[in-house]
Amino acid sequence: MNLTLSYLFLFFCVFQSVFCEVDKTCLPFIKECKTIKKDNCSKCINTVKPYNIVLLPSTKGSQKDQVSANSKILQDHITWIKEKISKYPNKVSCCTVDKNAPKIQFSKSYTINKMIGYTASLNQNLVATLCERSDIDFVEEDKKIFAF
Repeated sequence: MNLTLSYLFLFFCVFQSVFCEVDKTCLPFIKECKTIKKDNCSKCINTVKPYNIVLLPSTKGSQKDQVSANSKILQDHITWIKEKISKYPNKVSCCTVDKNAPKIQFSKSYTINKMIGYTASLNQNLVATLCERSDIDFVEEDKKIFAF
């Protein structure tokens, strides 16, 4: 009995931390930035950071079918995000922009076993749009990680 409760507690803690990580990135941007226009000088438009975007992989068919489907999912999503990026100016005319600030751009895609995704430098408005898609597994800010 105690062992079962321990496993349930562990599962809940792990699930909650993963769920909260997704909410931590997406919810504030959706709440604050979804309705902001592209020519607005708010932080939703001017704050550009690199993000890792992981997509939900295909689980249908054989492994070969899944690999093919995942490749298509990734390519379709890259086409979509590049189209969205192309509609955003890297500098908004009414804003003071640091010329060394990161630009809104697609960086690279990756496939690691069944994990598919990409890295892109996006503003908060684009992240809000991205987070509302049903094919997103999670979005996280791309940060350097240090080992002991």
